[in-house]
Amino acid sequence: MQLTLITQAAFAALTADCYIPFNDYRFFGNSTHDSASLIEAAINDPNLGWAEMVTMPGNAYKIWPETPTHEHVIEFCYQDQESMDGLSFFLRGPATSGTARLGNLGQDRDTHDGELEDPRARNWNNAFSGRTVVIQDTRRHLPNYKGAHATLGFIPETWNSDDGRHNIYMNPDNYHYIMRPSIFAHELGDHYVSFRCEGLTGYERVKQEASTPTPDRGPIAMEDICNSPNLGSQFAFAATEYSTEYAYHGKDEFGRDIFGRAPLTRWKNGGPNFDPPKERTADNSVLLDYIAIPSPGDVEAIKVLYPWNG
Repeated sequence: MQLTLITQAAFAALTADCYIPFNDYRFFGNSTHDSASLIEAAINDPNLGWAEMVTMPGNAYKIWPETPTHEHVIEFCYQDQESMDGLSFFLRGPATSGTARLGNLGQDRDTHDGELEDPRARNWNNAFSGRTVVIQDTRRHLPNYKGAHATLGFIPETWNSDDGRHNIYMNPDNYHYIMRPSIFAHELGDHYVSFRCEGLTGYERVKQEASTPTPDRGPIAMEDICNSPNLGSQFAFAATEYSTEYAYHGKDEFGRDIFGRAPLTRWKNGGPNFDPPKERTADNSVLLDYIAIPSPGDVEAIKVLYPWNG
């Protein structure tokens, strides 16, 4: 009996200090999900896995590891010659916009500067580390994908040891020629940049003004101003223009081709106190077709909002 207890205690101590695969990062509990729910979700549907952001504890995705000289160097290469020919020009702009704010790299830093080895390789080139970020032109590899996307943070080998597991996907044709470098710099930066409202010009001015009550309002917290386009506009402080948060109420919430990709519907009996069903069916909802002319409701609204004699 004593031997059994000692064995169990030793086993428990061992598991508490072990890394993957003995302890799996995916199932670490946190403030929003306990370990049991994470395990259940993975077992029920492994294709719908869940992971935290890079800075959250217990997540396998980390910031890029340091070199022996305490530098964070991210090496990259292009998937093939076509990706290099199609994207290298546009990547110079985003890289320049970054160094303009962050400063140039040190003279003793060894960088690629666009020099690549064997860009035509179809299999992984062993001259590159498996950690290398692979840049792909989606017009060739993912023709139906628009925009830009990048894998998040550094993926350690204990989580995924595949060569080329870090990726950047780009489709320049989705943007105006002049805007491509700045768009790529913005979209790709959203995956790695931590937006801090207090770093914006005018923050202290707005903070002082907002914290002072007026006859019309009480003090307003900067957290609210930083996250609200309406409050921000009142103080001429458009923090939401720089935030990486998704603009749920932006004018581009639904794209022009949304009717072909994700048709919209409305509830037949919707209203202020309506309790929506769990599923949309032909019996409880109506498909919203694309309307190229003002609807009857649009006409009535115009009559109410503007003087109308007709």
